[in-house]
Amino acid sequence: MSEFTNQEVTSHFITREIDTVAVKGKVDGIKIFELIAAKDECDWASLSYRTDVPAEHAKYPTRVSGLPQAAALQPHLPAFDVALNNYRSQKFDEAIAGFSEIVAAVDDPVSKVLIGRCHEFKEDPPEANWDGIYRRKSK
Repeated sequence: MSEFTNQEVTSHFITREIDTVAVKGKVDGIKIFELIAAKDECDWASLSYRTDVPAEHAKYPTRVSGLPQAAALQPHLPAFDVALNNYRSQKFDEAIAGFSEIVAAVDDPVSKVLIGRCHEFKEDPPEANWDGIYRRKSK
C-alpha cells in the first residue's frame, strides 16, 4: 500500500516499509508498505472510516496473535528496518547480512527480493548520489 494509506492505518495495523519505487520514466518515488496484521489491541469500533463494526471472523483471523507468520515476523521488523537503511545507504554487504538473518528465521519473501537487488547493485552499482529509489530498467 502507499505511504498515504499507511498513515491512515498505523493506529490499528502493523505495517512495514518495504521499498520506495518509481515507475519507468518518473523521477519521484513513492514509499510502499506491507500490511502485516491487525494489532492485537485493535478496537474495530474506533476506526473512523467504518460505519459498522465487524465481528472477529473465526476462520480468517486478522490479529497478529492469530497469524503465525505475522507473529513470527513481528520481532524481526526492527532488523528489517536496519537492513533496508543499509540497502539505501549502498551498504549492500551489510544489508544482505541483515536480510539473510531474517530469511533464515522466518523465510521472508520481501527480504529475499531485497537480497537479490543488493546482488544486482553489487554487480552494477547505482550512481554515487543514488536516492534509494528503485527504478526498473525495463517494464
